[in-house]
Amino acid sequence: MKINKTIICLIFLNICLSSFNCSVDTRQIPPPREIKSYGLTLLKKPIYLGKFEVFTSDRVLYVKAWQFTFKSILINNRIFSDVREFEKEEKPEDGAYVIDIEVTPEYKEDYNYWLTWPAIYPMPAYWPLQVRTGNYSVNISYNIYQNNNIIIQSSIVEEDSYKINLYGFFRTQDFEKMIETTNLKALDKCSKDILKNLM
Repeated sequence: MKINKTIICLIFLNICLSSFNCSVDTRQIPPPREIKSYGLTLLKKPIYLGKFEVFTSDRVLYVKAWQFTFKSILINNRIFSDVREFEKEEKPEDGAYVIDIEVTPEYKEDYNYWLTWPAIYPMPAYWPLQVRTGNYSVNISYNIYQNNNIIIQSSIVEEDSYKINLYGFFRTQDFEKMIETTNLKALDKCSKDILKNLM
């Protein structure tokens, strides 16, 4: 019985990808901006960071980094008089805002198997055409409360893609830069959306 050569190539590609450890690290959070106290803000009330969720399987490792970067962006965009995290059993001051945030990142990638298969057989890893495309999107949903009432419910989506034609098995850094830049744009877009909805 003859086995389709394409199926064999796909099997070898999966083995190759798993053995070369060439997966893209999607935990690319932009570093926090330098926090400066400008004194002049558009809203005179502080905002408290409430629930902050990042929906990934390894979220525990970097929720705090997302939170700190988001806080620095709010401060640098001079929206609120202060951005605070709740201390134990602390209650927000009267009239202050509270924000709950949910971040849903999604990364998908694909190979052009028709051009890439010689890198699996007969020229493993030497064939330069390893065409790989990465697609990334991040959705940030948020609710803002004031005096225990929801005053805003909104969400933003930011997405981008990147394609590598040469040695895509091994070159993950360009994809990771794209993810970090997309996350930065999403956080900045979210802060501007908050301002637009509160003004």
